[in-house]
Amino acid sequence: MSTPPVSAGGFAIVGRNPRKARQSGAERQSPVTQPQPDTLVRVNPEAGRYEILLDGALAGFANFDERAGQVRDFNHTVVLPEFRGRGLSAPLIRYALDDTRRAGKRIIPTCSAVAGFVQKNPEYSDLVVG
Repeated sequence: MSTPPVSAGGFAIVGRNPRKARQSGAERQSPVTQPQPDTLVRVNPEAGRYEILLDGALAGFANFDERAGQVRDFNHTVVLPEFRGRGLSAPLIRYALDDTRRAGKRIIPTCSAVAGFVQKNPEYSDLVVG
């Protein structure tokens, strides 16, 4: 997956994320007819986190602490309960790691979600300190 362009405001539209249909077989709606909410990921440096918004509402975040030596410690990732099950953590973490790479920094994946993402996506393993 290519990295979305970043605007001067420090955010990117990462795509349209169809809501997962709970029906099966013929009852399942096609992705074309399902609602297509806008998904936006942005960095909030004052809060020390990346945020994902769904239709303009905060849906989750990935906290980080800046460490000496150009390192970000990703220590907590949350998708709010009402937004879970929509596949939002992967684009959130992907954007956070891509943006960290663009900034020339490395990571400490203290958060298990970030560590698991890196394990499943080895193209990010070079970012890990140690």
